Amino acid sequence: MSLYQKDIATIVRDLLFQYEIKRVYNKSYDLGIIGVVEVKLLEYIRDNQRVHANTLMKEFNIKLTKLTKIIKKLCDNKYLIKIEDVNDKRYNILSLTEKSEKLLADYNQTEEELLKKILTGITVNEEKTLMKFLEKIKDNNI
Repeated sequence: MSLYQKDIATIVRDLLFQYEIKRVYNKSYDLGIIGVVEVKLLEYIRDNQRVHANTLMKEFNIKLTKLTKIIKKLCDNKYLIKIEDVNDKRYNILSLTEKSEKLLADYNQTEEELLKKILTGITVNEEKTLMKFLEKIKDNNI
């Protein structure tokens, strides 16, 4: 693995997320597609305890109406399940399924393989330069 592969992957993911969040707000948004937005939501749920829709809305700055559609799609396609919160019956805790765990594992493996191919033959200094450019692009909020 290259020295900056994880950092570059994080920046590229953030850039893709910024692009895809615009796709989510497009009226022609295809609810059948599992994209970076859905993957990032699933990863957040995997990495955090007791996640509610309101948590995701605040964390990712997504309007509740759009987030509700995404969560419904993920539940309908068996990537998420809703569990009633015993501490507050008004909310559901979002939980991953085996299907979503496999999706995330496959996605991460594919991403790692792709980055290895992209970064093959690139020096450490070139990786640093690439990171600086990607960070500038990210800061410009494409």
